[in-house]
Amino acid sequence: MGICFVLKGYDIFESDDIYEGAEMWQINNYSNLYGKESPNSFNVYITQTLSAGNGVTYLGHNKLGIKRSHFTGTPWGTIAGVVLAHELGHTFYLYHPWGNNNEGSFTPEHVTRDPNDSNYNALSVADFIHDTPAQIAFWKEAQMNGVTIYDIIDPDICEYLGNETDNIEVSVEVAKTYKLEIIALADGYKDYAEIEVSLKPNVITTLYPNPTSNQVTVAYKINDGNSAYLSVTGFYGSNVSNNYILDIEKMK
Repeated sequence: MGICFVLKGYDIFESDDIYEGAEMWQINNYSNLYGKESPNSFNVYITQTLSAGNGVTYLGHNKLGIKRSHFTGTPWGTIAGVVLAHELGHTFYLYHPWGNNNEGSFTPEHVTRDPNDSNYNALSVADFIHDTPAQIAFWKEAQMNGVTIYDIIDPDICEYLGNETDNIEVSVEVAKTYKLEIIALADGYKDYAEIEVSLKPNVITTLYPNPTSNQVTVAYKINDGNSAYLSVTGFYGSNVSNNYILDIEKMK
């Protein structure tokens, strides 16, 4: 099933009170007061800044506030529409995967997807959905580890590079088998297949600067093993090899 959105119209809402640092309740009150609301529609209010974050709404609400820079996608390289799509998810009663908060530093959900497992709680906590991962926010994980979000998630292939465990210390490797639902667009016929997701045991994520003539920073992720080392061998004019012990608790 596809969902089609049609632009019903647009209007100018001049208000110094909500131009900068607006909160959702302020946007809601002003739109009601001045009749700036279209019934049976999603009403998107674009402000210069918000009191916090880049977008705001209430769960199941038809009004959304979006920070101007994150609606247009400029000037800082943000992708237009991403925040709008995120907030629309909340209007359809979707929570964040980690739960009903913006912090994203903890989730009570366990990674197991086996309903017969005593630790299974995917339908009773966090986002109350079985087929979404038990996770904290990617940006929060990056912040907690002192790395960039690209060290946590590969945006090109949506591959998780982090090494989080849940609050009962069950590795993400546990949840490696998922049921894939396929729906034919022509007649709505459904079929299912099981897919297995494997976690790369250890990986070098980035080398920079590259090339270099002296120092280089190596970003890595150790998902399996009690110890690790990096072997560097000369290539041009020398075959001298040096081994460097890695701290498996860090990422660089």
